[in-house]
Amino acid sequence: AGRAVAHGGELVTPHTPFHLALYNPDAFAASAAGGADWAWHPVKMIASLPHLDVAFRDAGGEEHRVLLMLDTGACGADIMLHSRAIREMSLNLDFPASGDGTSSHYVRGVGGEGGDSVRVRMVDLPRMEMAGVGFDKVKAMCAGVGGLDISLYSGGIVCGDLVARLPMVIDYSRKRVGFPASWSGDARA
Repeated sequence: AGRAVAHGGELVTPHTPFHLALYNPDAFAASAAGGADWAWHPVKMIASLPHLDVAFRDAGGEEHRVLLMLDTGACGADIMLHSRAIREMSLNLDFPASGDGTSSHYVRGVGGEGGDSVRVRMVDLPRMEMAGVGFDKVKAMCAGVGGLDISLYSGGIVCGDLVARLPMVIDYSRKRVGFPASWSGDARA
């Protein structure tokens, strides 16, 4: 397990493990995944990677919409937004000077090896909607200048920390994602 850290007044354990199972899409049965009825939503496949449209409210209550890649292996935040998306959505995220005690820090890519580090700021978003399911208290990792921009088509990544909040089925062959139907519209904190 990861080291517990304070975030937004709550004690959080990064990289919380979650169950991941692989199924043959032609033989998948709801009973194999907990017996739930599934609400299915289309995903956009870009370079064979699933992307979802999401909407979120910033701390000022303004709604923003963005396409995010679904990455169950990215951890440390619920979503990541790259600097271009932040600029295009006109999000007001001032990056404070280093050493002023705010939640601004530096990250590296997979394994933390090689390449330049990127300055990021952790931002608490009060609400996010994704494929008919609402999420409260979303931790967004927001990149500084030039950071985390991995695609011309998306604004960032839906990370494993958000995926771990609820059962989800990603059906690559049918280009869709499923959540338990009973969870549609609910807020998952």
